[in-house]
Amino acid sequence: MLFNPEQLISKKILLWDLDGTAFSAANKLHDAVTEIGFREIYGVEARKNDVVTDGMTDKQLIIEVLKLHGLTKEQVEARFIEMINVMNENFLRQIKPGDYIPLPGVKELATAIRAQGTPNGILTGNPEIIAWEKLRVAGIKDLFDFGAFGDSTDKRVELVTEAKRKIDTKFGINYPMTNFVILGDTPKDIACARDAGIPVVAVSSGRYTFEQLKQEKPDLLVPSLTETAKILKFIS
Repeated sequence: MLFNPEQLISKKILLWDLDGTAFSAANKLHDAVTEIGFREIYGVEARKNDVVTDGMTDKQLIIEVLKLHGLTKEQVEARFIEMINVMNENFLRQIKPGDYIPLPGVKELATAIRAQGTPNGILTGNPEIIAWEKLRVAGIKDLFDFGAFGDSTDKRVELVTEAKRKIDTKFGINYPMTNFVILGDTPKDIACARDAGIPVVAVSSGRYTFEQLKQEKPDLLVPSLTETAKILKFIS
């Protein structure tokens, strides 16, 4: 789909979280390939869920888990590219149809946004190759146009700057940072938006309840992405 760069300057662009927002937060394959990487690259028997993973980038998660097993951040980063390569290779080999299914309202919302001449962005803790593969298997990859991914930084807020760089490069514009809107399902998604100084739409489709997310005071809170009209009105 073609977008008008001049019109994009004035549009709000939604940055979608993936796990728990676009599809289920259950992530057995992603967990498994991470743990394969821990063993093969770092020689450590560790579990992804040794830390609270919600809202973390994968780089942050990998560093924090391995610190529990005696490695320093510098030691982790020295072999981080190898770690991501092992994760990607195993994920691509093992993923199968049905592993990732869009949650209710996802296709409709993403389609409606693009019909208005606005791209859909991704802001996720997932590594880039894994993120795009999840979207492909879910049948919604073509509804997303650019993204910022969790193998590039251990600080989630830096993904917002990365998203701006991506869209500026893609469309040859100087996009206003404050026109981005984060869409996510965890308190850390809300905190990321606050740290970046941008609005946030929270959806209680993941591990956190409507009431738990309400306590974090998002700019808009919905029970599911079937609230298409409400979300479109907020970002219009």
